[in-house]
Amino acid sequence: MKSPECSRPQNRTPMHEFSIATTLVEDVLKFAEKHGASKVVRVRLGIGELTCIQSEQLKFCYESVITETALVDSKLEIETIPARVACSNCGYEGPPKYWMDSLADVPIATFQCPTCAKSVEAVQGHECAIRTIQYAA
Repeated sequence: MKSPECSRPQNRTPMHEFSIATTLVEDVLKFAEKHGASKVVRVRLGIGELTCIQSEQLKFCYESVITETALVDSKLEIETIPARVACSNCGYEGPPKYWMDSLADVPIATFQCPTCAKSVEAVQGHECAIRTIQYAA
């Protein structure tokens, strides 16, 4: 079974990922300049399951914007942060309930409590943050 991801179509133009990659590169370049880094070797990013960011598209966009920068030849590593939900009705906290739709290629996280079927709130899974930057001075 595939890991749960957003249910967006996989064949769409990666505009969302391109803007994220551009912002990521700008932030890493500012960090590199501040710390006197001549070369960035690796960037590790944490991306929540509920963000609808497609990892492979983000990596492709990252590769296209790092040319002629201190990030050229750097590696982008993406860690998927699983979704977690909390139910104020029954106290459940854990993975969300997933729904399989015949039109989606992956399970879709729902905001229905797996225990009591009431609405839940996401407590994890919306993150998109730089975890580490490895660089050479």
